[in-house]
Amino acid sequence: MGETITSSLQELRVVSGPTRRVLVGYEPSKRGHAALRHAIELARAAGSRLTVTTVVPHARVNGCARYRQSAVLWNQEMREVAAEELAGAAELVGDRQNVEYVAGYGEPLQAMTEAAQQCAADVIVLPEQPTGLGRLFSPRIAEKLSGRGQWEVVVAPAAPDAKRTTSRGYQARRR
Repeated sequence: MGETITSSLQELRVVSGPTRRVLVGYEPSKRGHAALRHAIELARAAGSRLTVTTVVPHARVNGCARYRQSAVLWNQEMREVAAEELAGAAELVGDRQNVEYVAGYGEPLQAMTEAAQQCAADVIVLPEQPTGLGRLFSPRIAEKLSGRGQWEVVVAPAAPDAKRTTSRGYQARRR
């Protein structure tokens, strides 16, 4: 695998190969905060740039006038939610250099794939999620993302005070 670095979080795996860009899927939860801290440590250890992205739903604007108006209002609300979530992430990140914040819209798998392609990610860090809860970043998202590009997908260990229902440290292999 790679070199192990001790951090305040837990043991942190540095992925194999050069890492120029780390992308983290962020959500405002204990698990999302743990993933963000994990990605910050990984980017710091590799001396790479960090892109923080959050994904919110997006409604198609088509159909009758009433539906279109509702979709437009919904999408505006979701843009505001994404901005608030990214502002929360920026508070956690602090004054660190080389950090970019990007909102993704629509289905999480497609939005994360587009964000990874756009920022040329070498590593994608996702929060560890229990199975069966229908959370934003499910374990299946990690598996599917690993087959969509030349990046490694790392599921960050949950925060020590978050309930554990999945195995920690799952890491998908580069294809």
